[in-house]
Amino acid sequence: MTEQPIALLLPGQGSQHPGMALDTYRDQPEFAAIVDEFLALMSEEGVEPKRRWLSDDPETDLDDGRVAQPLIFAIEYAFATMLIRAGANVVALLGHSVGELAAATVAGVFDVGSAARIMGARVRALSLAPPGGMFAVAATPDVVRRQLGAQWVRAGVTIAAVNGPRRTIVAGPDPEVRTAESVLCERGFATISVPARQAWHSPCMADAATVFERSIAAERLHEPTTPIWSGRTGLRLRADEASDPSFWAAQIMHPVLFWNALSDLLGHRSSTLIETGPGTGLSVQARTHPAVLEGRSTIVPMIQVTSQPAG
Repeated sequence: MTEQPIALLLPGQGSQHPGMALDTYRDQPEFAAIVDEFLALMSEEGVEPKRRWLSDDPETDLDDGRVAQPLIFAIEYAFATMLIRAGANVVALLGHSVGELAAATVAGVFDVGSAARIMGARVRALSLAPPGGMFAVAATPDVVRRQLGAQWVRAGVTIAAVNGPRRTIVAGPDPEVRTAESVLCERGFATISVPARQAWHSPCMADAATVFERSIAAERLHEPTTPIWSGRTGLRLRADEASDPSFWAAQIMHPVLFWNALSDLLGHRSSTLIETGPGTGLSVQARTHPAVLEGRSTIVPMIQVTSQPAG
């Protein structure tokens, strides 16, 4: 186990893929038990995601948020829990989208039962969100805003995340979001679709956020026991934000400022970054950060840490 303080990166929608973490699930009983418990606590909303995840059907679709997000949460929460139980010196958490809810659970803002009910409510609230999509653009947020202009903003197509200096995510309703992506491609911008069936972190989620808030307000929220850097604000999560149901509910309609939060985190402390989700997307972006390029912070693959004994 690395001796440098550890900051966990917990990803969101787009990190899911067929077969994700299945080897760990089948080979490590502790991991399987944590995942199984969480999905069982979600009751009905946890059944279909687990069925699809364990299916051998190569055509299984995991990209709907009602399937992807419970699985992403369960997997990254299980990885993070195992690391902490093994003695990892986790001093900070940074979650992206649903990963921020998982980070809050790791830090004790929600207990696991509350987190499962909140995730169930998040899934149900998606019935109020129109069909949509997301895509990444190799351009700065300012350039993307200028390219979109008022026309696309009025149509609900907006910046949904800032994952790097030139890694901007755009979201919006169908078919407008697909047309906007085509327009940017025609103008010479490199784009790639994000595997999502909803327009996360855009105005399309406003109605879902309103319903979602009522469910969160029914749970007890606590001050985090481990510092969380919030993608919602790009800064360290304050105690009053952690205890505010509206903060967590509105998160699904506000942009994820991952790069801002990462910069603020690494500006406060040198850390070993470990992505505890099913992919490496956040790690790829973090490797381009000056603090990592200059050697002040490092990135360690999850498998390297879990394969080492504690101590």
